[in-house]
Amino acid sequence: MSSSKKPGGQTRPPAKPYVPQYGVIILCETEKHQEKIYNLLRKEGHKCKVVTT
Repeated sequence: MSSSKKPGGQTRPPAKPYVPQYGVIILCETEKHQEKIYNLLRKEGHKCKVVTT
């Protein structure tokens, strides 16, 4: 697979193939609850991301 040219002659690395991801959002009552759930899921071997809205 060859790299493509951007305007100005710069080269762009080949695009990575799309890999779908699946997730679940858990709504927590408090920051302490969020931390408890996060730690529990990590302990069980799950990959987790913490978000705040």
